[in-house]
Amino acid sequence: MLGATGSAGMVCNAGKYLRPLVYEKLGGTRLFACYAIPDDCDTVFFPGCDLPGARPGRVIRLFEVLRRKIPALGMVLDCCGRISHDLGRSDHFKNALDHVIRSLKSRGVKHILAGCPSCFRVFRDYAGGISTRMVYDLLAEDAPRGPGLISSSVTVHDPCSVRFDAEVQKAVRALVSAKGCSIEEMEHSGLFTYCCGQGGAVQAAAPGLAGRWGEKRRGEAGRRLVVTYCSGCATALVGSMPVAHILDLWFDPEAVSAGKASGHRSPMTYINRLKLKAYLRRTFKCRKP
Repeated sequence: MLGATGSAGMVCNAGKYLRPLVYEKLGGTRLFACYAIPDDCDTVFFPGCDLPGARPGRVIRLFEVLRRKIPALGMVLDCCGRISHDLGRSDHFKNALDHVIRSLKSRGVKHILAGCPSCFRVFRDYAGGISTRMVYDLLAEDAPRGPGLISSSVTVHDPCSVRFDAEVQKAVRALVSAKGCSIEEMEHSGLFTYCCGQGGAVQAAAPGLAGRWGEKRRGEAGRRLVVTYCSGCATALVGSMPVAHILDLWFDPEAVSAGKASGHRSPMTYINRLKLKAYLRRTFKCRKP
């Protein structure tokens, strides 16, 4: 039987994970979820939770570009359950993902274009019957070259969730190069990439450890602009080094060059997600999840 000290310790440990779990749960509620799926749609863009909150304008612009390629493309706002997956909450993860998969299949969806590397990993590994592709693969197929507005070399931070996906890494670098940027790789990239310090809810459980991983990344990046394709990584790394999301570089290289391309933070991220949902409801006949 646990004494008072043991009970308090359990409450304290549980509390460390409360914030990311609340964040995850909110993403799957009717308040934030939205299934904007037009007629004859078999492919949807799934931007994830963090990207729409931090960069809603970039998400809309990307969606408009994708619809030129896939006119019947839909967009889905929901939560894949990745946080529960990484924390070992298997039942919660399965229930969250099963809900999303059932909702997609019931609407005839066969393909997912993921904007979030973590969502990509979850759907690729567990969404049986639905194919999954990172959206940057598609963009890189016919990426037009732009002016080289950034004269100094840049470096690319690969998220942990796609360390084994060389094709995704290659596509992102093709997009960076298409904007006229010269890439200098960090010592640890691709398969051996360092964590930004945010993975696996470690910021909540062990902030000191998260900080040390962030310092390692900063040490390798030096003074170079860091381009990443994970919104969470961008949020974790910004502040102590120049950071841009690949969509910042792709859609607004002038702002990146001027050091003015940054994402929103909480609580504005929640407001942005609601605004994006309102945009989808205006644009499509939005169905309930």
